[in-house]
Amino acid sequence: MNPNDNVPPPEGYPSWLDFAVETFDTRGPSLERMFVDDVPPDRDAMRQAARAELQQLRAAAAVLSSFAAGDPLAPMTASEMGKALGVDEQAVHSKERAGQLFSIVRRSRNRGQEFPAFQIWPGVTGEPLERALAALVPPGEKGPVTGTTAYGFLTSPTYLLGDLAPMELLLGRQLGCRQIDAKSQAVLESGAAERLELVIQTARTIAASENA
Repeated sequence: MNPNDNVPPPEGYPSWLDFAVETFDTRGPSLERMFVDDVPPDRDAMRQAARAELQQLRAAAAVLSSFAAGDPLAPMTASEMGKALGVDEQAVHSKERAGQLFSIVRRSRNRGQEFPAFQIWPGVTGEPLERALAALVPPGEKGPVTGTTAYGFLTSPTYLLGDLAPMELLLGRQLGCRQIDAKSQAVLESGAAERLELVIQTARTIAASENA
């Protein structure tokens, strides 16, 4: 066998890292901590910590891969989104139902649900995205909004934001090569909290107009 060939992981494990995490010997670290801590850590807790660190590595790798592609609109599957967030695919769909994430279906592609990559980018992921999506729900209606509505709002430049797209405000930088004026550039250079509030106000304005 060529030493450069990939050696498949043992059956039942998706990778060698998973195998290492699930089978590493916790006895040594446990014994070592007995002489340092009043209450040595539980060996199951050690393994859980190792699993959590592996998930964090995968999340970081997914974000870096998205950045490297340079495309915030790059499509991700539910499985890929889950790995990026450190959760399983079922949790991704639960977050979508709760209005914390959204997906779209493009008729021109045979991929099924797609989760735009910018949802895991710093400045967008977590609270900023959740608040923006919640603000898009028209008054008196039960959310969440559809993925099409969310995608259209976040990615479309609007006069309400000086010809910037809400996603650009959340990221704090312009995407694309179109001309913007000095006022819009100043908005992009403002603080993250200020930019988020502008996005939320705009979302509420648009949501209210749906019931007008």
